[in-house]
Amino acid sequence: MRGYWHLFAIAVIVTIIAITFNSYFLYGLFLIWLYILYRRHSLQNLTIMIMLAISVFTSIYYLPKEVDTSWLKSSDQSYTGTITSAVKRENNYLSFIFNIKENNNNIQLNYFFENKSEQPTSWKTGAACQLTAIPQTPSTSTNPGEFDYQSFLLQKGISKQLTLTKIDNLQCEGANVLDKFYRWQNKIVERVNHYCSTFTSSWLLALYFGVDTQLDEDIVDIFKRWNLSHLLAISGLHVGLITSFLYFIFIKMGFLSKEKGVYIILLFLFIYPFLSGGAPSVWRSCLMGVLGIILLQFRKKVSIIDIVSMVFLLCLVYNKYLIFQLGFQFSFLVTLGLVLSKKGFEHVTKVQLLFRISLISILILLPLQMMHFYYFNPLAILLNVFLIPYFSILVMPFLFFLLIICFFYPSLTTFLDLIFQWMHAPMLRFITWIDQHLFHPFVVGEFPYLYVWFYYILLIGLFMAIEYKKMKQVFISSLLLLCWIIWLEMRPYTNENGIITMLDVGQGDAMVIELPYRKGVIMIDVAGTFEEDFQTPSDRIYKQVIQPFLYSKGISQVDLIILSHADHDHIGSLTYLLKDFNIKHIVTSPYFDSPLLAEMSEEQQYHTVGYDDTFYYNGLSFQIIHPNNNYQDRNNNSLVVLAKLGQLKWLFTGDISDQIEQQIINIYPNLTVDVLKLAHHGSGDSTSESFIRQLDPKVAMISVGKDNRYGHPADKVIERLESKGIIVFRTDQQGAIQYTYKDNGERGTFSTFLP
Repeated sequence: MRGYWHLFAIAVIVTIIAITFNSYFLYGLFLIWLYILYRRHSLQNLTIMIMLAISVFTSIYYLPKEVDTSWLKSSDQSYTGTITSAVKRENNYLSFIFNIKENNNNIQLNYFFENKSEQPTSWKTGAACQLTAIPQTPSTSTNPGEFDYQSFLLQKGISKQLTLTKIDNLQCEGANVLDKFYRWQNKIVERVNHYCSTFTSSWLLALYFGVDTQLDEDIVDIFKRWNLSHLLAISGLHVGLITSFLYFIFIKMGFLSKEKGVYIILLFLFIYPFLSGGAPSVWRSCLMGVLGIILLQFRKKVSIIDIVSMVFLLCLVYNKYLIFQLGFQFSFLVTLGLVLSKKGFEHVTKVQLLFRISLISILILLPLQMMHFYYFNPLAILLNVFLIPYFSILVMPFLFFLLIICFFYPSLTTFLDLIFQWMHAPMLRFITWIDQHLFHPFVVGEFPYLYVWFYYILLIGLFMAIEYKKMKQVFISSLLLLCWIIWLEMRPYTNENGIITMLDVGQGDAMVIELPYRKGVIMIDVAGTFEEDFQTPSDRIYKQVIQPFLYSKGISQVDLIILSHADHDHIGSLTYLLKDFNIKHIVTSPYFDSPLLAEMSEEQQYHTVGYDDTFYYNGLSFQIIHPNNNYQDRNNNSLVVLAKLGQLKWLFTGDISDQIEQQIINIYPNLTVDVLKLAHHGSGDSTSESFIRQLDPKVAMISVGKDNRYGHPADKVIERLESKGIIVFRTDQQGAIQYTYKDNGERGTFSTFLP
């Protein structure tokens, strides 16, 4: 089968994509391709039959199965099973995977502790355990663009999760051989943390052992934004460097014979994935190294593409869920791209080589990165060209040497630690400066996965044209790729739909109004939340909901933000929006009392609007019907805004009380609306009977947190609405709520993110 392993890998990939995305037409295309190969006698009949058999087997292997929930009970139950993963210790909690013996279900278990003495010693990899608990279904996404934790776990073969509250709920004994490797890793981590500073140990452990929890979160975010995460994740670069170090030390320096040195390196390649956290990129690199060395030892000539394909198939046989992990996809795609482009690396300078590797890596990963993160950063290519040699030539070798010193000459670690800080800290400050001044991403939003196929067809055409030195085809392919990127950027401006979205931000408010053909983006309130102490502002709502939603819609500029009042659950994400997005205008009432406005730059125009004012934006009118006085209360000083959107009259009420509602209907006795955004999350002191009777809304929208401690929305409010036949939408039950309209609002429909 030499020379055909890549065909077997293609058969597997096409089948998985067909099943995962319900694109069964791919089966037809696959059969047509095989028929063409058969007619042209390009492949032997046996090879074609094997590819068909692999496709059938893969279909069965990846056939979706309904999750069996019959074993779940509403009260504590006892389950026997095994800890199948490493017991990860991160900050103040433990996490691992527990496999239930009776039904073979995997559960993600977490346990939080306050001090190290609370950490159980019997929880080990391979331990047989008795669990007493109620497994829970992981939370799913409730907004467009939001990370779906439930799908993430399902793609790792985990169906349930559980946070243990008592150590006694999980009784374990025994362990397997993998536990020894994981304990070795823990001992190495402890030793490095003991002898090195927090700064240096965080980088050493991240780059060589996959322990990235000690790195500064801001630096990790910057590396993600600039497509530099591959430098933090252990990959082929890291494994190759370590293998080269070992080869130099053991063989070149004459400590061992070549034969024994090879055995030592093979042993290292088998053990290292367990010591470094078992990331897909590490397994790929180590298995490729093992296969390559073994084939060389037996003098077997096998192409690199066949080795990559064999390792790919071997990984999926071991764990079929690896294919869904982003790191696994990135690792194999980059490797494949570099292998196919190897002729482009001949007869070039080292600078040209680094530039081409960076360019090819980014081009290979570009569509996947945009599908998951909704943007790309063109300047990342140049920064990669600069930082790859810095990490390869300076950081990695220095930290490897420091690691050895930690074990054999620990007295020297302090001196070497200071040198590393002197070298690396200024570099991180430089990277931070670049991020602050030069980060201008192209935000493209969501797009169909078929666009990815089109992109890779163009990219393969470009690589082939470069290999055969057909400059005309190179120009055409490059131009088409550029047009592909420009089209993604321009797609929102061709969308005839206007969309009004009430985001599910928990106990807060955030509305996003997208005008047709991207004529404008308007936000009404930008909710935030606090940390567990209910005092420290948190960026959780912004990072998990608001930013992903805006990026998924291809939004990089918000034309207008209307802030109803200064409570944190209505303005808490303003600071982060001002930093990451181009905000044109901000509107508040004259009684808005928050220091956040001091953070605005000169580019943002701040406006105050008062009672009975009307302002316009791109043909939309916004009438302010409250506040008419300063009520010395933030809630009652809320802006109440009447707007006509999509031929419907909308009333946005902030957090006003029934007292203010009565004043409004007294001042505007003929006021009626189609859509009412309920005040104060549906609390009992708002949305009075008289207010509802006069406004006569057809639809009521409630932004409220699930199982919130305030009891919102009040039962009497819901009963009041339903008794009048008003359609009620609420974010705690239905997730994000959207109204989509077209033809200037002549046609429009409401929809919810959750069924």
